[in-house]
Amino acid sequence: LNQPIVLDSVEIETSNVWVKKQLENFVSQFVKKTFSRSTIYTRIDEYIRHLKSYGFHLLNHELFEEPINSRLKKIKVRIQPGRMYSFAQVGQPMDEALRSYLIDKLFKFNSEPGVEDVKENILKYFAQFGYRQVSLDVMRYEYMDHDKISHLHFQFNLKKGIRTKISRVIFKGNNFFSQQEIQDLFYTNGTDLVGAKNYDESYVTSFSELLTKKFQEYGYVSAVVLPPKLFFTDDQRSVEVNYTIKEGPRTFVESLKFYGLSQEALQINSIDYSNKVGQYFNPATLKSDLEKILDELNKLGYYQARVDTRPESLVKYSTDLSSVQLHFKVELGAKYTIDKVIIAGAEKSKLKLIRRNLRFKEGQLLVAKKLSISRVGLNNTGLFNKVRIEPIFYGASSQVDVVVFLEEKKFGTIEVAPGFRTDIGAKLSTSVTYSNLFGLNHSITIRGQVNQRLNFSTLDDRRREEQKEFLEYEGRVTYNAPSIFDSQFDYSVSTSFQKRRFYSFDADIQRLANNIKRSFGANWSATLRHQVERIEQFDASNLVDNGQFTIGSITPGISYDARNNQVNPTKGYWGSLSAEYASPGFLSEESVNYVKWIGRNRFYFPIPNGVIASSITLGLQKNLGKQDEFIPNIKVFRLSGADIVRGFDDQEINRISNGQEISDILVNDAAYMTNIKIEPRFFINDTMMWGVFYDAGRIYVNSWTSGDLRSSVGLTFKYVTPVGTLDFDYGVKLLRKETSDGNLESPGRLHISIGFF
Repeated sequence: LNQPIVLDSVEIETSNVWVKKQLENFVSQFVKKTFSRSTIYTRIDEYIRHLKSYGFHLLNHELFEEPINSRLKKIKVRIQPGRMYSFAQVGQPMDEALRSYLIDKLFKFNSEPGVEDVKENILKYFAQFGYRQVSLDVMRYEYMDHDKISHLHFQFNLKKGIRTKISRVIFKGNNFFSQQEIQDLFYTNGTDLVGAKNYDESYVTSFSELLTKKFQEYGYVSAVVLPPKLFFTDDQRSVEVNYTIKEGPRTFVESLKFYGLSQEALQINSIDYSNKVGQYFNPATLKSDLEKILDELNKLGYYQARVDTRPESLVKYSTDLSSVQLHFKVELGAKYTIDKVIIAGAEKSKLKLIRRNLRFKEGQLLVAKKLSISRVGLNNTGLFNKVRIEPIFYGASSQVDVVVFLEEKKFGTIEVAPGFRTDIGAKLSTSVTYSNLFGLNHSITIRGQVNQRLNFSTLDDRRREEQKEFLEYEGRVTYNAPSIFDSQFDYSVSTSFQKRRFYSFDADIQRLANNIKRSFGANWSATLRHQVERIEQFDASNLVDNGQFTIGSITPGISYDARNNQVNPTKGYWGSLSAEYASPGFLSEESVNYVKWIGRNRFYFPIPNGVIASSITLGLQKNLGKQDEFIPNIKVFRLSGADIVRGFDDQEINRISNGQEISDILVNDAAYMTNIKIEPRFFINDTMMWGVFYDAGRIYVNSWTSGDLRSSVGLTFKYVTPVGTLDFDYGVKLLRKETSDGNLESPGRLHISIGFF
């Protein structure tokens, strides 16, 4: 390959000294290093955009390459930055959405705006949101700063007034849809503004297109909804919106005809297409029908199969538009067999790890879907920054090589996370993880956490009065081995030690757990965990809770996940069922013998600009031992963590119907848990939501009833993070009861949590 070309220097030509200095500092990282045109040009373009963000909105630049000799090059950058432009609103911070709107509208034609341009666009911006009575003054200022940069500053004084209301929406010419159906469509798909009966210019205009498509979905392919006519009152406080609809005839599918198919490929005639003979024609689903055809042909090995999608070739309407013939003209192309699979970029990852995630191998037909699934599988390992899988064709040969291009991540991470939780107080956690051990995607994680409670509200009366303080802590080491022994089972083992405060006692806990997981398809997974816990309880309010004991258990579980997003779902369902069996056969001591069933179900229903999230959790615990034996207190159900009823503290919600705290009861028969949550959520933007909620729940001993639930309502604010939503919830009890000292319970409570629901 000989020696690489090196970038010798970058020459910057500009009259602006400040810009020149900024750019020189930035490009110095590329000088005297191997010349990569795409990297350097991309990074310089990024920096030019960065300079524009300072206010150089009319900046122009050019890049030139000049060879010095066969091994050296230099780059010239010519920049005309122009003025710095800025905007400000008198009396309050500038709305960033308005600033972005002005920059987009005022500078897109590469010319300097004037006062009238700024004024016109501010008025247009607020008109979008129903403000049509805006009082606005715009001032223009020019000045030179200490870096000799010329500034043009626009400052405006603004009073928005009140929004224009939609008084009526009228539809004319519709026969297929009723007035009420179109009214519902108008408001259901509308923005929050429209939902509050406010005028939204953009939506009102775009609804013509939305309604046109709705008619076309039901076979009215020539339907047209004209732009709305608007009738404002003289004071601009309300508007009547009129839409005129021209439905035209309804079109039905007369026939589906296929051309260019081999005998083998004729089976695509029997696919369940969205557009069926004798039913109305829906052009919106024609694309999915074409995708079904190509998908089926690809499964048969026709990797380069194509369908002629030109409208004049694909769709043949009758003269009166009452029927349509669909002509699918197919070019099958050749079939290809995979000769070699070439893996590039795997420096630490073992080849068998990579091949385990490939759904194709040498000697098989080349199938696009298998390449796509393999790409997803490799990405899901979390080991690679980039994954590309590409076939290489050799002229007329029927054999191809498939190259898997990989870019590995760095495998070590250290995390430090200070924080606060309403139940355990101030906390500090840290973790060290090293991934891809032995090149097999094995990983080891060491985690630690300490916390200091800032109040004692989650402890019983005696311990709350004592106000005894000590640091709680937990340490854990986890080893993960995906696809253990080249199987389809993922294995992990963890050991931990913990010092923790519970409601009526404190405990030192050591655990050793072995976990096996197996996924079935895209949605189902099953788990099996064996765990041995050595627990020493002390400072117990009930003397029977003091002492040491060992719990050995095995917990099979199954889950189904059909959510559209695991972190912040907006539709779908997730459910799980697990059963924890503890007995001497699983290394428990003789007196510990119980089963603990938990079923969790979460439903997500999309609504305009939000989602209704709901959850129901049911639990059953049964003592399988002798009558004088009981389920260890530490294992008895408590409504906490994911099962908290918001608005209640730990002590208030964990009382059974007669007022006893669950920790004060020896459960020698059965315990039950019910938890229900309903939460409509509404998006503020991509990362923030607000909502209202209804929670209900109860713990029962010996007998379960569907009534007598403690319940609350409240408000929630959520911030979306990569690991779940950070929730700030304030719940208010629907029925306050007396505490043991005769006082009423608190009205409500603030809760802070992450990633629960």
